[in-house]
Amino acid sequence: MGDARSLGQVLHEARIEHNPKTERPRVVAPWDERAPWQQELDEKMAAAVEAEVRRRIAHELWLRAEDHTIPGERRNAWYAAAEAVKKGSVS
Repeated sequence: MGDARSLGQVLHEARIEHNPKTERPRVVAPWDERAPWQQELDEKMAAAVEAEVRRRIAHELWLRAEDHTIPGERRNAWYAAAEAVKKGSVS
């Protein structure tokens, strides 16, 4: 917790870490030196991945809530958790 990096920066750091292992490594500028459009692209790609991860987690929570052996109050908490994850209102 407490990581101040944006998801785009996390994505960019993964690119830098992977770069030396590629067949033809390229110079990858540090985050602060990247063009604004490159930073924006990283942010959009990271947001797309985040949305898909949230969708998958919400789906899994929803499936668990469907277990009718779970008491109603607890089941409602699972449904609420699924909705919160899907909306991105949890961190």
